[in-house]
Amino acid sequence: MKAGQYLSGGQKQRIAIARTLLKNTKIILCDEITNSLDIKLEQNVVSILKKLKKDHTIIIVTHKLELMNEVDKQYLLENGEMKKYEQDKKVH
Repeated sequence: MKAGQYLSGGQKQRIAIARTLLKNTKIILCDEITNSLDIKLEQNVVSILKKLKKDHTIIIVTHKLELMNEVDKQYLLENGEMKKYEQDKKVH
C-alpha cells in the first residue's frame, strides 16, 4: 500500500501547499495551485500568496484569469513564445 493512496486530488494538493509553506523558501513555484480546491480554500490560498509575495518570489502557472490578476508581472505562453504583459494591463 502506498502512502497517500486513499487521498483525493484536493487533499494531496492541500498537503503539497502546506509542505511548501512550512519550508519557507525564498522562491515558490505554484503550478495550478488552486486546481482541485473549492472556492473557499482557493480564496484562502490566494490570500496567503498575497501575504507571502512581500518576502518571496512567487511564480504561478495557471489558466485561471482571476489568479493571474493578482500578480505583479504577467507572462503568457503563446505559440511557443513567452510574452510579457505590462504591469498596468490585466488579462480579461
